[in-house]
Amino acid sequence: MKGFEDLKSVMLGGFIGDAAGVAFEFRKRNDFASLFKNEEITQYMSSFSHQTGIVSDDSQMSAFTLEGLISALRKNPEATEQEYEFELRQAYSNWLFSQGLENGLASPSRSYLLSQDIVLHRRNPGMTCISALSDMFTLMPSSARNDSRGCGAVMRVAPIGMLGYQKGWDEKKTFSLAECSAFITHNHPTAATASGLFAVLIQKLLSSTTLLNAANELINTYGGYSYNKAAVKPLVKAVKHVSLNTPPLESINDIGLGWTSEEALGIAVYCMMKASSFENLLYLSIVHDGDSDSTASMAGNLWGALNGMNGVRDYWIEENEYTAVSYTHLRAHETGRNL
Repeated sequence: MKGFEDLKSVMLGGFIGDAAGVAFEFRKRNDFASLFKNEEITQYMSSFSHQTGIVSDDSQMSAFTLEGLISALRKNPEATEQEYEFELRQAYSNWLFSQGLENGLASPSRSYLLSQDIVLHRRNPGMTCISALSDMFTLMPSSARNDSRGCGAVMRVAPIGMLGYQKGWDEKKTFSLAECSAFITHNHPTAATASGLFAVLIQKLLSSTTLLNAANELINTYGGYSYNKAAVKPLVKAVKHVSLNTPPLESINDIGLGWTSEEALGIAVYCMMKASSFENLLYLSIVHDGDSDSTASMAGNLWGALNGMNGVRDYWIEENEYTAVSYTHLRAHETGRNL
């Protein structure tokens, strides 16, 4: 059974990928590809307020997802899906408060994250999440009033895969909870399915399977259902391009731009399969025309689940503003208070 360091690596990998990619999120590849040599990214570039190592809303919402899961488990070690969803709704509402915004809920709940000044910054938050959470007037189950399949649904669910692994859940339970998380802000079945696939993928990799085997298992398990095909299609493309050894940029362009949940999943999986090193993984998942920080964040989650921090220079960890967040949250698990 993998422990604290392995779970921490999933979060750290995501934080690093996010902070490495955020400077290029809204830029075209041709504007910045020449900055990097040997198809590697070796340092953070300046982004918000000309700082380096700064994360975006991807890392913020991943951290709040983890905090919601911790809250549910503290209240009930055998929490039901409904109890997890309730706490995730509260956690995402807390994230909205961290952005200086409010909704129909009277006040934020008790939150370690909200006590940290480092969290109280707006970092290009996704407007779908902002809109859906601003409309929230209850913590009871309900779907967002939109039909978005944006990647804001999928980029935050790695902690659910970590929980599924740690609790020894049947993968269907992990998949279902990740879908619930997605529907809170993105009411599109493709976004929900892609979120379920990503959470289960994290769980599988923590269980020590290979990425190719895990991806094929997901395709075989979920690809046969008509309502899942749109979500699975980029994953199928990722595996195909790896087997054909298609040039990376051509492959990524065929998979998509990463602005939608299913495309972000496909790109992250493809880049992880192709990468020869962690810094090559950053290059592949960032140097394209799409949502660079989300695809790199998810690719970093995959690296952490599969490899831990092996191959990751200390620089990436030490210079990332959210390193302490992952330590503090996961220490709650190590000290017996559950994930």
